[in-house]
Amino acid sequence: MNIIRLLLYQPLYNLLIFLIWLIPGHSLVWAIVLLTFLIRLALYPSFKKTIEHQKKIGLLKPHLDQIKQDHQGDQKLQAEKTMELYRQHGVSPFSA
Repeated sequence: MNIIRLLLYQPLYNLLIFLIWLIPGHSLVWAIVLLTFLIRLALYPSFKKTIEHQKKIGLLKPHLDQIKQDHQGDQKLQAEKTMELYRQHGVSPFSA
């Protein structure tokens, strides 16, 4: 619990207090809005990568459905064909 407080809570709290001090009128509401924006900006590269990965998987959905239909009884062959499809299109099922 102390490590969470040290690494997450305290820095965010200090940043919020700084933003309250920085904003004219010392508005808590605007400081929270700005803090939210800054956090989303910091996490944007991760969000972007996840969205791109989801788009690639979405484009492969018809192919994946076809593989499931063709190899309905054989789970092992279905998994092999799915991994082969991912390799052909440069998609890693474990990244996102």
